[in-house]
Amino acid sequence: MTGNPKIWRYMDLTKFLAIIIKKELYFNRADNYEDIYEGELASGDKEILQSNPQLEIIIQRDSTFINCWHENEVESAAMWKLYGGIDDAIAIETDLVRLRTSLPTSIEIQKVHYIDYDNNSIIRMCLEKNNGLNVQDILAYKRKSFMHEQEYRAIYWKVPDSDKLDQSMTWAHPKGINVAIDCSILIKKLHISPYASPLLESIIKSILQKYDLVHIPIIKSQLYTRLN
Repeated sequence: MTGNPKIWRYMDLTKFLAIIIKKELYFNRADNYEDIYEGELASGDKEILQSNPQLEIIIQRDSTFINCWHENEVESAAMWKLYGGIDDAIAIETDLVRLRTSLPTSIEIQKVHYIDYDNNSIIRMCLEKNNGLNVQDILAYKRKSFMHEQEYRAIYWKVPDSDKLDQSMTWAHPKGINVAIDCSILIKKLHISPYASPLLESIIKSILQKYDLVHIPIIKSQLYTRLN
């Protein structure tokens, strides 16, 4: 992890309130995303797996959980529409250092690389980059069709506690996991959707006051406001 880029997470009001009230970030299970290729290997990996079947055990999507952030120096019109909804959307602005400081050291943060899955080998690229291979490395690759996301992701590989295993030594993998965070460290600024009514800003101010977070600036997006 190099530098300290600005990163954003866009969401609706309900998800924002969950973060503030519970003081947690939600990590979605890697095989629970709309993109069916999430955490899958590329076409160039098939031959490698045929000759090295032991590598299959590394690809544990159902034990790996992800929290996603968008890298950008400015707010994104596309992200407001894709992930924020329309009327009640909020974006958390932070940076890589704040995110890293907010999370346990066992959670890795990876910059996502966008590649042509038809003509590449993720295993080979991971080995060349790190001289090793783990599920976090594999999850740092996505198809080029998702380049607009410009994603950083926090990746949590969850090893189940022994008391969570059933008699067959298997684990009922949850669809997601909540990880405790310090909101006062994580959140640098809050941005309110350009589509939001003035009421949303008032609600956010009240919430921050209730949870001793009044030091966090609230910025109403001027994305579609004509500047004189």
